Amino acid sequence: MKRALQRIAAVLSVALLLSLSACSEPSSTESFPTGPYPETPLLVLGVDGLEWDVVLELVKRGDLPVLAGLMRRGVYGSLAVDRPTLSPVLWTTAATGHLAAEHGITGFAYRHKKKAKLFRSFDRRRPAFWNLLGMAGQRVATVGWWLTWPAEEVNGVMVSQANTITNSMRRDGMGISKGALFTGLQRQVWPPAMEARVLAVPARVESELDEHMERVLGRLPGDLPEVEAVLMRHCRWALRADETYRRVALDLLAADEGFDLLAVYFGGSDVLGHRFWRYAYPQQYKHPPTADMIEALGDVLHDYYRWLDTTLGELIAAGPANANVVVVSDHGMHAIRPRARFASADRIPALNSGGHSDAPDALLIAAGPSLPLGDGGLPENREQIVELGRLVDLAPSLLALRGLPYGLNMTGRPMPALLSASFTENFPLTSRSRWTSDDWRPSWTTPLVEESLQDDDSEQRLEQLRSLGYIK
Repeated sequence: MKRALQRIAAVLSVALLLSLSACSEPSSTESFPTGPYPETPLLVLGVDGLEWDVVLELVKRGDLPVLAGLMRRGVYGSLAVDRPTLSPVLWTTAATGHLAAEHGITGFAYRHKKKAKLFRSFDRRRPAFWNLLGMAGQRVATVGWWLTWPAEEVNGVMVSQANTITNSMRRDGMGISKGALFTGLQRQVWPPAMEARVLAVPARVESELDEHMERVLGRLPGDLPEVEAVLMRHCRWALRADETYRRVALDLLAADEGFDLLAVYFGGSDVLGHRFWRYAYPQQYKHPPTADMIEALGDVLHDYYRWLDTTLGELIAAGPANANVVVVSDHGMHAIRPRARFASADRIPALNSGGHSDAPDALLIAAGPSLPLGDGGLPENREQIVELGRLVDLAPSLLALRGLPYGLNMTGRPMPALLSASFTENFPLTSRSRWTSDDWRPSWTTPLVEESLQDDDSEQRLEQLRSLGYIK
């Protein structure tokens, strides 16, 4: 398996180098490409903290049939990750093909007048793949991708991941959660005509959240000890966000909007990995949970992976039959603080037992008509997972799969292992010096009124980030 993938990568690497040598560097004034473009749309599923070791364990059990099927018929491997391994940084890197020093998103928040201010979409200094496809006339939809609030005016649909609240919501005692969509918050959905339809979804999810959590995680004890109760309570927002994005994405696919690319983000694997790694893998800790808690919560993380696999299957089934499917994470996950007692329920970061600060590799699984055909087998162990590239290579690779040139000013480059020989015959890999100038910023035809975008320094949101150990 490993040798087969390496042979494919080697052959395609030669083709890549030949195509690049044939490309003269275009001027920065070169007009945008106008097609024709591949007829195979892209379904991109971004999954925060999806860990190869857990995937392989569950694939061997037969618990992840959708991911296993993609692996058998397509390409899979790891992606090297640059530090810091923080979600807004990495997902922006993946979306732009640039590193943090270039795209400008360096963390969750920055200091402004001695206050912590959350980054927002207009702080990004490089165009994302949804901007570039739109410039070329292709229709895109993104659901829940990091750092997309306020929603940009894309050529298609954007459902943002809101990271702030309005003054009226704060007065009403409403807190903020990652991935939340709120009726009172402006600029969450583009185009505005879709806002009412999209914002009806989170209210339904909230009303059914207890039932949804039971469907995903099974029936949990009603009298959990304090530590475990705190951990579970601090996972509700992630499950609510993912179910919201699942329903919104399925609604978009049901409407058959004819998108050239649909990208959907899910974050529960990261959140549950932080909270419940010690319960899934107690042998990795000096002070494991009690036997009762291992029995009650030991499968919570795995149950989420199973739900995710089912959800991926639903999205693939609802999308075009000829779609190229790309599943990608921003980093992996493993045990942290193996000698800690995890006894203090007062501070959530002290209870987190899974982490990724040392940049474990990301995961990539892809299959479809434009990609090399897999050999039908599955890896036996982690050593058979080959490195396909870097996370920063994702955006240039998505551009290539949509028949578009990548920018030579990008840090990332298209990954040869994702492009079949037959595809590159019809759509040769091309480049241009750059797509935009270095002073690019997202733009809006109607002004963004700062007062309506206040409270990005919301203590509720910042406390949520502290609970994950991301900021202090």
